[in-house]
Amino acid sequence: SRLGCRRPFRRCAWPWRIIVRFRQPELTVSACARGFCFSRWRLIGGQIMLQPRRTKYRRAHRGRMGGARTVGSTLAFGDYGLKAVGPGWVSSRQIEAARRAATGYVRRGGKIWIRIFPDKPVSARPAETRMGGGKGAVDRWVAVVRRGRMLYEMSDVPEDVAREALRRAARKLSVPTVIVSRNDSLS
Repeated sequence: SRLGCRRPFRRCAWPWRIIVRFRQPELTVSACARGFCFSRWRLIGGQIMLQPRRTKYRRAHRGRMGGARTVGSTLAFGDYGLKAVGPGWVSSRQIEAARRAATGYVRRGGKIWIRIFPDKPVSARPAETRMGGGKGAVDRWVAVVRRGRMLYEMSDVPEDVAREALRRAARKLSVPTVIVSRNDSLS
């Protein structure tokens, strides 16, 4: 019933916690959800993508994205963050592209935290297929982002560098975002 989890059963304090350090070539990643360990980065089509290792059900309903997010809406790890202003789906490709844009601008030093994880499967049918035959195969994995959700966090970099890196990362995402800092929230 634990979906093949290799680590001992425990809940994570923060539902999704993915840490990527710039100085090390290897990626330090950890992610937990609803008490089950999900996987990390997978090489898909020559690119590193996020997707769960195992899920309880292969396909999922579309769901709803209304309302504001209260959990995961504040800065928890870094000094600067990228916060969603509107709802939407963020695919694993977009998460990886935004991470590469931010790390490519910062180059060396600093830390980035990815606060979302694509745990929702989105299915698609092949083009020009007749009706029937059941639901389509899983096409991609997305993270459901509601208004107010913190997407990325940065620390150990100057403010102007962090803001520019997060601005470049925001261009890769399909949801409207705003850059926040710890100084803004204190004042």
